[in-house]
Amino acid sequence: MKLKNFKLAMKVVHFIIKGLLFIVFSCLVLELALQGAHWIHAAMEPASELPHPGTPVILCVGDSHTYGVKLPAEQSYPGQLQSLFDHQGIVVNVVNAGVPGENTSELRRRLPELLVRYRPVAVVILSCSNNGWNRADIIWSDLQDGVLQPGIRSWPRRLWFGLVGNLRTVRLLTYLWNETGRRLKPLERVEDREGKVYFHREQWKWKGPWNELDRMLDRSRRDLAAMVEMAESARALPILMTYAGQPFSPMGGANDILRTMAKSLGVPLVDNDAAIWPRFMRPDGSMDQAAHDRLFLADSGETHLAGPGYAIVARNVFETLVQLRAVKP
Repeated sequence: MKLKNFKLAMKVVHFIIKGLLFIVFSCLVLELALQGAHWIHAAMEPASELPHPGTPVILCVGDSHTYGVKLPAEQSYPGQLQSLFDHQGIVVNVVNAGVPGENTSELRRRLPELLVRYRPVAVVILSCSNNGWNRADIIWSDLQDGVLQPGIRSWPRRLWFGLVGNLRTVRLLTYLWNETGRRLKPLERVEDREGKVYFHREQWKWKGPWNELDRMLDRSRRDLAAMVEMAESARALPILMTYAGQPFSPMGGANDILRTMAKSLGVPLVDNDAAIWPRFMRPDGSMDQAAHDRLFLADSGETHLAGPGYAIVARNVFETLVQLRAVKP
């Protein structure tokens, strides 16, 4: 009987070991596939050529909301901003340097190279919405700011977030895990403590430790402050923007951080959120669903704008740049 139990136990152990090896092998294959897809996409991405070489450059940086996910390049807000300038006879180059899924730390790390390459007169920054799930380069950011000190005590955190957190498989699984927190409820009209009206859809909930949330919010502010300083050092006008469609969060969402940082740093703010939501409000305070659906992509969780929505963003940026005399009519 003991021999049979031993053999059965060994079979279970072998089965578990094989299962773990299969999971490790599958993750390795998936990681290689994701890395390969990333490099292939980067290699196939056409080199950005300035439409008007030798003239001022407006550099638009950020994530998928700048890139214009699921839309032709000309329908993104930088593409439509270029069309506005061309139509007004203002000769400038608008560069779309948006990268889908990017967080503020990644953007902060690549911004110096963009500033050297394009030498822009203005930098329009729209970044923060991916910080909740994308942990890439956060250790680099913390080390830059002296928040994380080198030493043995910091190695577990550095190993996880600096190495494992940068794996594309981990980033994909983290994104999918956070997506399970989405609660796509009907839009509700809510009012904050100051009496400001928002249309609120609970789409995402923080699932990590609360101290990590505090670190993430602090890092977001530090990254934005660093990017503003970089732009100013390069003699470019930094402009922060809010997201249109970003849900209101009582804990302080991306738009709250962007508004606060623009005020504290004394830089211009293009408040797309404040410009978009009133277009859906009827006199009785209810939402016009048809107006909403015209401006947002239905298959993007209703957080990404469609072409007509980005036209409003482009117009907001255009008017801000002209008003601040960043470009000459």
